[in-house]
Amino acid sequence: MDAILSDLAYWCGAMALAYAACYAAGRRCAGCPAYAGDCIFGILYYPALVYLAFDSTYSLGGDVDARWSGTTPSSELLGRLLVSRMLVHAPYLFLKRDPTYRGLYLFHHALVAVNYGAGLVLAKSQFWGSAAALCEASNVFLNFQELANAFPDTAEATPTWAGRLNDRCFFWSYVVFRLVLFPLLLAGQVRDRLSFSMNLGFCEGALFPASIVFVFCLSLKWALAGPKPTPTKKPKATPKKPKAAPATPKKTDGGGGVRRSSRKST
Repeated sequence: MDAILSDLAYWCGAMALAYAACYAAGRRCAGCPAYAGDCIFGILYYPALVYLAFDSTYSLGGDVDARWSGTTPSSELLGRLLVSRMLVHAPYLFLKRDPTYRGLYLFHHALVAVNYGAGLVLAKSQFWGSAAALCEASNVFLNFQELANAFPDTAEATPTWAGRLNDRCFFWSYVVFRLVLFPLLLAGQVRDRLSFSMNLGFCEGALFPASIVFVFCLSLKWALAGPKPTPTKKPKATPKKPKAAPATPKKTDGGGGVRRSSRKST
C-alpha cells in the first residue's frame, strides 16, 4: 500500500505540473483560461486512457478470476492516471468561471477516486474498472468540441466536414461506450455472481456496481439534454440580389383603360 500511495503522490505532482502548463497555454484564449487549459490537457489524456482501457479489458476479460482479481500493467497505470487526475482536477474546477454543475463534478471525481483507488489498493475488479473506463472514448470527441469553443479563431478555420465527422463520432461513441456499455457491465457482473461462488467485499460487491449505475444515470441525463454541434468555419453568406426597380405604372384613361399616346417616337 505504501508503494501505491507513493506512486499516486508522484502522479499527482506530474498532473499538477501538466495542468499548470496547460493553464498557461490557455491564457492565450479570450475566454476562461482554466476551461481552455482543461481542453488542451485532454488532447493526449483521453486517448491514453482509451488505449489503456482497451488493452487491460482485452487482457483480463477471458477468465472469471482475472475479471475480479486480475491486474495488468495497463490496468494499474489506468487506475493511477484516473485517481491522480481526479484529485488534481477537483481544486482546478474552482478556477473555472462557470460554477454550473461544479458540485456534481466534485461528487463524480470523489467517486472515481475512491473506486479506482480501492481497486489499486485491493487489486480487485480492475477488469470492470478498465471496461467502465472505455466510456472515455466519447470524451476524446467531446474534448474537440470544447476546444473549438475555447479557441473560436481556430474553429473558424476548421472545415465544416471535420466538425460534422467529430459530431458523428461523439454521438456513436457516447451511445456505444456509455448507454450500451454500462448496462452490459452490470449484466456481466450479475452473471458472474450467479454462476460462480465468490466472496466479495464491500467495494467490489456494492460500491463498484453502484458507481456504474450512477455514471450511467449521469450519462443518460446528458444524453437527454441533447448534443451540441462542433463549432466550425461558418459558410459564406450568399450575396443578396438587388431588388428590381418597380415598373413605371402605365397611364390610364378615366375608365381604367390604357390611354395611348398620340405622339410618335422619333
